[in-house]
Amino acid sequence: GTEPACRALCRATPTCAHFSFDMNSTNSSCTIMGALCTNATSNALCAQNSNVQEKVLKCSESKQCLRIHYDFNWDYSGRYCPKGYDDHLGEFYERVSVTPQDVLYLAPWDPARDPPVPGCSLGAFVLRKPDRATDYLDLENSVVELNGEIVACLTSSNGIVDDAFDHGFTSVAINGSNTGNVVLRLANPRCQALNISTRTAEAEADSGSTEGLPISPLAIDDPTTNWTNDHWMHACSCFPESWGPSAPVTNDAFVSILAGSNNWFTPESVLIVEGEFVCEVAGLIEVLALEGEEAESVKEVCLSECKKRSCRFYFAGTGEGTAQCRLYSSCGYLVRDPGTTGELVGVPPATALACHIADPELCWATSGRREFLEADTGVAAPGGPYLYMDLYQQCDMKYISEQLGIQKCHVPAYAQPADMTWMYKVEGTAGLAHGNQLEVSCWEERYTAVTQEPTDGPPAQSETLTCISGDWYDSSGMVGLSSFSCSACFQVVGTRYSALRSSGKQEIYFLPSKEVQIYADASPQPYRVSKDGSLNLFGPLPGRGDNAIPEPDNGGGGSSTSLMMRSAITTLPA
Repeated sequence: GTEPACRALCRATPTCAHFSFDMNSTNSSCTIMGALCTNATSNALCAQNSNVQEKVLKCSESKQCLRIHYDFNWDYSGRYCPKGYDDHLGEFYERVSVTPQDVLYLAPWDPARDPPVPGCSLGAFVLRKPDRATDYLDLENSVVELNGEIVACLTSSNGIVDDAFDHGFTSVAINGSNTGNVVLRLANPRCQALNISTRTAEAEADSGSTEGLPISPLAIDDPTTNWTNDHWMHACSCFPESWGPSAPVTNDAFVSILAGSNNWFTPESVLIVEGEFVCEVAGLIEVLALEGEEAESVKEVCLSECKKRSCRFYFAGTGEGTAQCRLYSSCGYLVRDPGTTGELVGVPPATALACHIADPELCWATSGRREFLEADTGVAAPGGPYLYMDLYQQCDMKYISEQLGIQKCHVPAYAQPADMTWMYKVEGTAGLAHGNQLEVSCWEERYTAVTQEPTDGPPAQSETLTCISGDWYDSSGMVGLSSFSCSACFQVVGTRYSALRSSGKQEIYFLPSKEVQIYADASPQPYRVSKDGSLNLFGPLPGRGDNAIPEPDNGGGGSSTSLMMRSAITTLPA
């Protein structure tokens, strides 16, 4: 084949962004290139190739932007887009800038009106600053006068703009000198954010949602990296600081992270439950009665005292009519103590680095509780393991079974994931360069891919889009997500579920799948209530890190007969 034939093939292929043509004495090859790799840690599919040509659509001087790259002076570098046309000068360009002070014009040099510039000759272009007082721009009638200071003159053999449009790029002499590696090239526009609003609305309507979905049904991945769904986030996922308070990350979650930590730090304290619940006696270190000013700031005092004694949990509230702190070395299960009211709080050790998840409440509502009750779809949500998950599950079980003494069960907010690729997630898809690709799939927990039209086989589970000259093209060559949709899944349940759901107690439907046990917290050893109602000694619970119950202290002590229900992780036989 020939290079023109290779170029024609790329031009005729809607998803071709770049091509490479190689020819030697014996054969030639034409390669339609894949995705542009822009991440420093791109995967093994990415390779350096210097003999690549870029396709540019809508290529005309009145629409096409240009890019100047100058190693020795970044003040001149940047993207210059058509600003307007003058009947005398022709097309001129304005640098895309964030502030007015950074604006520069790239315009033809007119020896009849402009002052002499070293190295400038007829056909040259100059970089000049705007002059708000004397510039005249009547773009509608193509009358332009630029009078701002000229800062540089750019020349090439046949004119810099003509050479750039003829060859795609050109080397440029600046102020008569060829030193400095100045290059002017055509600049393909970057793509706007991928428009998924239509597909998201369809998915919401399909699921019966009327309030919008903070978790997008469409998961978006950069196929050139080694991690998944770079531009999508689940409510249970940790998030990098650069993501900001954008959905699904709540503002409360964002302001909870330690500034500058990239959301990898040791939380000072973690709230578990509010109400009449404390830890078991076996882990108790000390009870502190507070009076006066200390009683008015019981939460702060309890946290301070806990740190002094290296405790791992504390209860801050009132008991027997007085403000008090209860400090614990461990907390294996929750014990109701009628007559108390306050907060049970975990204090992670300094070595317990963790990350805050995007939306704890939404995470628990969509995934956490379902997994706990084994009512999930079998597709695990990202994130976890979570700090104090066992205690949160115990509290939720008590809440679902309508036990007394709970004011509020909080939900897991901090995770310690082994997979740290969440740090590389990028919010949004706006501004990706020509040649970048995105792979779109469905949120597996709740959605599956469907086809717009009948097909012979199963629908494709993902769609690849390529940024071509500012537009996203799908694999069929259509702009946007023209043939890919996600449809909400549904769960089959018994008729009893409907009545429970109407009263807002649908979780109870799944309780029979959970084995529960009742314990009596007594010192020196807790007891288990057996099926026949008798009390049996119950040894220390299996270790759960900071939640583990220590060996019982056989030195005596007080006694409590509080009853508590603790959810076992095992399930009953079918």
